[in-house]
Amino acid sequence: MIDRAVLFDAIRFWETGRLGYNGVLALVLLIVASLGDAWEAIGRSFGLVIGLGVMANALYCFAYPIDLIAQATPARAFWRRWRWVAWCIGTGIAALLAFAVTFGVGAPF
Repeated sequence: MIDRAVLFDAIRFWETGRLGYNGVLALVLLIVASLGDAWEAIGRSFGLVIGLGVMANALYCFAYPIDLIAQATPARAFWRRWRWVAWCIGTGIAALLAFAVTFGVGAPF
């Protein structure tokens, strides 16, 4: 059974982080869209962009089981102190993937 305090701690951390995660992905979209006339291509593929955003947020949820497992170990204090590094790595990977996909959808080149 998962301790409620642990669960609420994970929710508080990851849902607060989701705001930054979505902000980074939106920034990637804006950067790619600002290259030339990419706004038109992205507008034509708007449904795809929304679908990819939903998929990115669904993949973000994989952090929860990892966090809950890590908090169930004796390394809980270490994990809680350093899980922001996992957030940064995951957000960086997501940003690179978002750049690649968005650049492929709306690149002017």
